[in-house]
Amino acid sequence: MSQQQHAKLSKKMDVLLTQFTKSECMDPQILSEYFKKCFLAVDGLWFMMLEKTDSFDKALEIDGRVWEILPKIQARKIKELLRLETASEEDLLSALKFIVI
Repeated sequence: MSQQQHAKLSKKMDVLLTQFTKSECMDPQILSEYFKKCFLAVDGLWFMMLEKTDSFDKALEIDGRVWEILPKIQARKIKELLRLETASEEDLLSALKFIVI
């Protein structure tokens, strides 16, 4: 997926999430749990498909590379979502609360 496609998809998801969270029938906690489960499902599925088409060792190697990069992306996104300007202890605690929720 190109960066442009990713940006368009991200904007669509932001609109969708805003609509869901404003809806009376969609509790933000339920929505959060749904996306967590989807994230874990995708993580497991791509690993299993790579293992099936290549090998366990290759899947493990690629998984390691992904997890070297993903936390950096997540940290940047959390910083953006929480509008954190500094790297203070207070900002770190805010980010950690966001992750745990």
